[in-house]
Amino acid sequence: MSYKQNTTNKSESKTPSGTIFKKAMEIHENTPPHHKKDVTEQVARHEMIAEAAYYSAERCGFNSGDEIQDWLEAEAEIDKTL
Repeated sequence: MSYKQNTTNKSESKTPSGTIFKKAMEIHENTPPHHKKDVTEQVARHEMIAEAAYYSAERCGFNSGDEIQDWLEAEAEIDKTL
């Protein structure tokens, strides 16, 4: 299954990212309306970082042990654009 196919239905995904997304959506549903924008932005930011980290890892051949570095670089890149 390709990454794109795996992310089409995140709420049913068995990947860690899909599990995190599902939990975030549960939290969002139980969040008071005046805080929903903050939660939505946090979820969107997390998903952008996860996607950027994935593509960074893919470019490097998914070298084991580089996951944290990929995430931190993606996080810095996304935070610069937001």
